[in-house]
Order: sequence, then C-alpha cells, then structure tokens
Amino acid sequence: MKLLQALDALLVVLFPPRCAACDAASATRLPFGLCDACHEVLEPNLGDRCPRCDLSDHRGVCAVCVQRVPAFALVRAPYVYGGPIAELIVKAKFRGREDLASAAGRLLAADEQARVAASDATALVPVPLGAKRRRQRGYNQAAIMARTIAHTWQLPVVHALRRTRNTGAQSDRTLTARRENVAGAFAARKNLSGKVVLIDDVVTSAETANAAAAALLKGGATEVVVLAAARAPLP
Repeated sequence: MKLLQALDALLVVLFPPRCAACDAASATRLPFGLCDACHEVLEPNLGDRCPRCDLSDHRGVCAVCVQRVPAFALVRAPYVYGGPIAELIVKAKFRGREDLASAAGRLLAADEQARVAASDATALVPVPLGAKRRRQRGYNQAAIMARTIAHTWQLPVVHALRRTRNTGAQSDRTLTARRENVAGAFAARKNLSGKVVLIDDVVTSAETANAAAAALLKGGATEVVVLAAARAPLP
C-alpha cells in the first residue's frame, strides 16, 4: 500500500493534474476534476425551482411541466450549468476526457439531495448514446458517471435502455423540436421493477430524460428519478 501511495505521489509530481476549468496545475489529485478555487465558485442549484424538472428560478411547477406532465417523478441536478461545471462536462463529452466523466459522477454522488432522491432505488440506468456517436466518442459519459456513483451508493448499473434511432444533437433545436426529435427514441432492453434512477450529465429541456423515462416505465419500472450533474436553462 505504501509503495502504491509513493508511486501515485511520484506520478502527481511528474504529471500534475490540471483543473478542467482554469487549467491550473495541482500538487494533489483532483477527485472532482476542479481546483479548489473553481470548485468553490460552482453555482448550486438551490432556492426556488420546479419540483418536477429542477428548473431554477421557478416557484411551483414550471410551465413546461404543466403543459407536458413528465414521465419522470423528479429531476435533481446539484449545479446550475455554466462556468467550471460546463467546462468539465464539455471536456468529458467532446474532448476525450473520460476521467472528467468520473469526476462529474463524484460531484453528483456527493450531493445529499441526489442521494435522498435515489433512496429505495433498484438500479442506476445511464442514458445511452446512439451507435454512431458511441463509436465516435469511444465511451458513454453517462455510463461512466453511473459506474462512479454505483461505487459510492452500492447500487447496480443496468444498461436497460437502447436508442431505437439516431437523434443527432439536441443543442441547436428549439424546445418543441427537441420534444419531437426524441419522441419514441428509446426502448427498454431489459425487464425492470421498482424505482430506477436515470443518469445523465446535464438536463436542459428535459425532453431526452422524459422520453427515456417513458421507455423505462413501459419496461416495468414503477418510478423514474432523473439525476444529472447540472441543470441548464431552457433553450
């Protein structure tokens, strides 16, 4: 054990970890992918927010959840998307930084409200990527997050969803277009039971989460809770 610790300390000296947000070198490991300064300025998703989709700056259920009652029971995302958390997620998704997907998972696992939301759950289910994007990226960041959370919470990871078609990026679409784009885009590949937790990196319109949750309910789940590292404002 002491030898491994010594080797790890040497690796940190030779190859110092760098903050995902400001790129500052660190003399120690960065379990959350961020230096202390960047970690301290993360914006917590607290205060008034929609009790269903966790959208900030809303008292009571937001207009979107009133118009389209979601299939999921609730969303919990501990941080508002932007600043250091956005840098971390972008690099995890698009820059080949699998380690930062693990860091995002640790940030989520450390959130007490997320842990409470996941109580009595039977499994963690990552949102799957389409086959083309999975080949291009080489990994699914949501699956890495789920594995990291599972290690802390002692819950199994079940790859219970599949994409029925490639939907492309959601980021450049309107809210209505996002809803239409992912409608029926998921199917359950395994029989489920009880409460399950859907894992993703960021929730924006919540349409992907809603479509995936609907498929999980059809697959036998009795309740779906959505957990993500960050909540973005509506498009």
